[in-house]
Amino acid sequence: MDDAWKAVYEMRARSNMPDHLKSCWTKEGFEELLYLTLKFVDEIDSSEIGAGNDKIQSILDVGSGPGIYCNELFLKGYDVTGVDYSQEMINLSKQRFPHIRFIVGSGYDLKFEDKSFDMSISIGALQCLMDHEKFLRELCRVTKNHIILSTLWREDTGEDPQKILRMQLVDDSWPTREYHPKEIVPILESEGFMCKIIKENGGKDIMDGYFIIARKNVI
Repeated sequence: MDDAWKAVYEMRARSNMPDHLKSCWTKEGFEELLYLTLKFVDEIDSSEIGAGNDKIQSILDVGSGPGIYCNELFLKGYDVTGVDYSQEMINLSKQRFPHIRFIVGSGYDLKFEDKSFDMSISIGALQCLMDHEKFLRELCRVTKNHIILSTLWREDTGEDPQKILRMQLVDDSWPTREYHPKEIVPILESEGFMCKIIKENGGKDIMDGYFIIARKNVI
């Protein structure tokens, strides 16, 4: 599954298509996720300053795709690093945004020290992963304070998610995974993060799933 999705992104990075299609989103869904991510970053940063804490400086984007999120965050003044497992996506990002650091790498094995970044974001990557727990724990390891995640919503909590994935893989080598928060939040909490679920934007359901905003517990 991981390799099949990687091949899809490699092909789309080389293709002449808009960024939302390179990232496998609708135009409206892509724009909403970008808008909300930037909004949440601003809100978190403002709350930190309001509480007398240091301003967020460094942000890691895991699954950075064509680099749009990284560039928008850079324009807001953050020190940004983008990581993607697609060499073609990284090549494209470096070409378009040479002022930003982009690295080819796996979310299962990030080549950074513990707590290297004030904040990490990952928008949509969970939908394409075989081992979400390994990915989440690695994200927690390299993050000092805050994590912003977006993924697709799964209503049902009664069936084994791995069984669902195995059934999907019978007919599709690159299925799109959905997650109930109970599959994600306990992992983040076990790594010392408090979580908030956000499903709505302006009173309406977010078009493409939901967000989890996680903050490291202060001991």
